[in-house]
Amino acid sequence: MDKPLRVLIVDDSAFNRRTLTKLLESIGRVEVVGTASNGQEGLMQAMKLTPDLITLDIEMPVMDGFTFLRILMKANPIPVLVISSRYEDTNIFKAMELGAIDFIPKPAHTPSMTLFNIKDELDRKIKMLPYLKMDKIQKGILKTLQDVQPEVKKQVQFRRSAIETGMGFEVIAVGSSTGGPPALSTILSHFPEEFPVSVMVSQHMPPGFTKPFAERLNKICTMNVREAGNNEEVRRGDILIAPGVVLTGMGNDGAKGVVRIKEMGGYTMAESEETSIVFGMPESAITTGKIDEVVPLYDIGMAIVKRCIADLPH
Repeated sequence: MDKPLRVLIVDDSAFNRRTLTKLLESIGRVEVVGTASNGQEGLMQAMKLTPDLITLDIEMPVMDGFTFLRILMKANPIPVLVISSRYEDTNIFKAMELGAIDFIPKPAHTPSMTLFNIKDELDRKIKMLPYLKMDKIQKGILKTLQDVQPEVKKQVQFRRSAIETGMGFEVIAVGSSTGGPPALSTILSHFPEEFPVSVMVSQHMPPGFTKPFAERLNKICTMNVREAGNNEEVRRGDILIAPGVVLTGMGNDGAKGVVRIKEMGGYTMAESEETSIVFGMPESAITTGKIDEVVPLYDIGMAIVKRCIADLPH
């Protein structure tokens, strides 16, 4: 019989700690080995217990979730799943940039049975853990905002003649899942302000989170980034984030899309295993035989630009 998944809960609410304990243990093959009421206590428990997974709230006394993540990821990276109701701002994405693997929206100010509504989503995240590669975070491959300051748009300079002389590509479509938010920050920040294409992004993300995610990306990208609206015209020079939908974190979601893009004469890229936090979706796309280029994360942005701008050197 497989060993149960050992989980540490870090949340300043005693009510939430009790409820999450019941929720996790109701899933099966899960053992809650400890709880903590703040980040400092959580670090001590993490070092002592070495759990397989930590669930983390962001706003806590003594030490908040951000400080917790900074210290943990340097000292002893352990998968951290943020469970938070803070979707009104962009803090959730800061947590992911600091090393959290994913997040689940937590119903705020509601009875415990409502919190149980996240059970299926939590179960899906747990099933993803065996495919997760924490060494990618530890080695700093997803360094994102070490290169891009969140409040200052990155200046990406290209010759106007190069930008005006395109290769005929009008649309770039990007699909991403686990590890996607920090990866998208890395890729999209490389696109120049006058990039003559439309960029459409589908990130596995619950409703309510895609708008603040777009707002955060808009601060670090030279192109305009926003959440897409119904019947909105797609214009060159814009990056549109598809409104949130809950999808699986693993599988072959993008494979059919890749095949269709090739059938329509498009050019396809996939992230290499070298930098993938979870290789499931890129691997399924690659196995179709319809991927033109397999590229590590840190090179994808410029690889796309070079394909779209004719007289940049290849």
